Amino acid sequence: MNVRRFLISGGLVVALAACGTASVFDLTVGDCFDDPAESGEISSVTPIDCAEPHDNEVYALYDYDGSDEYPGDGTLTTAADDGCLERFDAYVGTAYLDSEVYYTHLIPTEESWGDGDREIVCVLYIPDEKIEGSLEGSGR
Repeated sequence: MNVRRFLISGGLVVALAACGTASVFDLTVGDCFDDPAESGEISSVTPIDCAEPHDNEVYALYDYDGSDEYPGDGTLTTAADDGCLERFDAYVGTAYLDSEVYYTHLIPTEESWGDGDREIVCVLYIPDEKIEGSLEGSGR
């Protein structure tokens, strides 16, 4: 089973395939989901209608450009931090340092990399708070 790493609030989080879940490989910009329940790597998330209270919102997707060899978690995390920060203002409508919104990301694992996965998924969240509605253009 292919998975991606998901960093949130300083810890890695895992979701196992269960009812009402969606593959992390099918996420698109604007998708909302709740935090997975366990820690580790994730293969799926529980999608939530963005009009309902939710934990996370996907705001950008892009491919890591680099070597064919797996670059390692550290390199991918640095690239994801840089790329997600670069895309933050355009989606939220305010500078990251002026925002109450945080970002995190999903990155390929070594296993999914071997299957051609290069996608980084940028995700918005607000610590200790459920998001209501979309954060796109919110200026929050």
